[in-house]
Amino acid sequence: MFETSFFVNVFNKVALFISVVFKNSLIGSAWQALKKVFQKLAQTSFFVKLAKLQFSKYSFNENSLLYRWMDRLINFLPWLLKKLYVRFEAAFKNSVLFRIVAFFARNLSALIALFMLVVFVVPHKTSFISWNNMHTAYAVILFFILFMIKAMIEEDTRIQVKAVNVFFYIFVIMVIYGLVTSFSFSLSLRFLVFHFTCFMLVLMMVSAIKTKEELTTFIELVLVGATLCGLYGLYQAVKGVPVDVSQIDISQNAGAPGRIYSTFENPNNFAQVMTMMIPFYVGVIFGAKGIKKKIIFVLAALPPVLSLLLTLSRTSWIGLAVAAFVFLLLTHPKVIPWLIVCGVLLLPVMPSYIITRIGTIFKMNDSSITYRFKIFKTMWPVIEDYSITGIGLGNNIVSQITNNYPIYTDYNKVPVHCHNLYLQVWAEMGIVGLTSLLMFIAATIKSCIGKVRRLGEDLQMKYFLASGVASISGILVTALGEYIWFYPRNMLVFWMIVGLMIVGLNLARNARHGEVME
Repeated sequence: MFETSFFVNVFNKVALFISVVFKNSLIGSAWQALKKVFQKLAQTSFFVKLAKLQFSKYSFNENSLLYRWMDRLINFLPWLLKKLYVRFEAAFKNSVLFRIVAFFARNLSALIALFMLVVFVVPHKTSFISWNNMHTAYAVILFFILFMIKAMIEEDTRIQVKAVNVFFYIFVIMVIYGLVTSFSFSLSLRFLVFHFTCFMLVLMMVSAIKTKEELTTFIELVLVGATLCGLYGLYQAVKGVPVDVSQIDISQNAGAPGRIYSTFENPNNFAQVMTMMIPFYVGVIFGAKGIKKKIIFVLAALPPVLSLLLTLSRTSWIGLAVAAFVFLLLTHPKVIPWLIVCGVLLLPVMPSYIITRIGTIFKMNDSSITYRFKIFKTMWPVIEDYSITGIGLGNNIVSQITNNYPIYTDYNKVPVHCHNLYLQVWAEMGIVGLTSLLMFIAATIKSCIGKVRRLGEDLQMKYFLASGVASISGILVTALGEYIWFYPRNMLVFWMIVGLMIVGLNLARNARHGEVME
């Protein structure tokens, strides 16, 4: 009924008319010329060469000796628990406590999703409740115990070693290396906990989420948390947030209000998680079969989008623009010119302080931009000296070593971090750590893109994987000007999204091999 309604028919005719006019217009001709230029540049670009790499050969071969030994080692405890359960099955089944624990174990994926919902809604610091980064470690330990119970009672449940490529494990090794070789073991130990919490979360998600229904439930629960987080941000905007001169250059942003931060520590942290989550609303909207669900998630997406705008975080705005471009490039490339036109048309109705803020992106005398260049100038000699070995895990030890070098930042204040994810990882873990991370992310993105192109009629999974690629692409661009892992909650959300992408890949592969995605 919706597809054949009067309004839809009128809209289609109007859209077709505008499309013809656009194609024959000066703007349309310029767009076509620009496309040809980009296509020519792409033929010799680094990114195209990277995309042509056969990452599949770096996946585990199930017949290889390395894979067999790794799989046996990692799955030894689940194997042992299965043996124990088989031997004492009657006793376990007669235990009321075990049956209760087994119920939660069977619904582990939903529990992880509910926890991630909580990650979004718990305030960073208030008089009655505050976020503690160690909460995540405690939760993941609990999830691991429940997963062991799940593996114990379910024959087909085990840690999916092969689900992630070799580069993931190399990066894990480099994180351990960053602790062992650190200039301060005690300073680096806390950061090892943060990293391993994220690694364990990825493995638990990949091993526990087995059906498309579980994946859908997971992402929708997490989006509820993101919406609540966005609503709280809008509440802050209405209530008013004091202007913090350390967060915004007043001379370049006259009339700008205080930057909202919702439940996170500062506006940039909040903006980064919204940048990562917004593409998944789009994926759910495009992939939903019913019009009611589409409308619900359109409304649910409004608070995160509006609150991201009100953070005044320019790096995250750019990241979201890149995410939108990537999503449409993978799914509806012909819509990209319309997106650009709509963006231009929206400029006159935006508040003047947002237009001013956008304009400061191109002003090199903005204090935030100049300060970042001072940080890069300060940190680069440190990275050069430790480019191979790295300094050690954690921004604390990097800052401590940087204190022995010339400081170019204001008031000779040692930078807390590099303000760039790639430089920070390089400084902490050396070139091998940075390379393994980039290769892991590149391999995951390439695999997802390949599945998006081959999924055909499974629109829900197609849009889900496209959302994952868009989300990670956007935040990786943001990471050029921000150290997005500085706040452990942001790091957790980043790795959750990586885990979701791998889950989607696994489900798509299983469907290809004849297993039904429920």
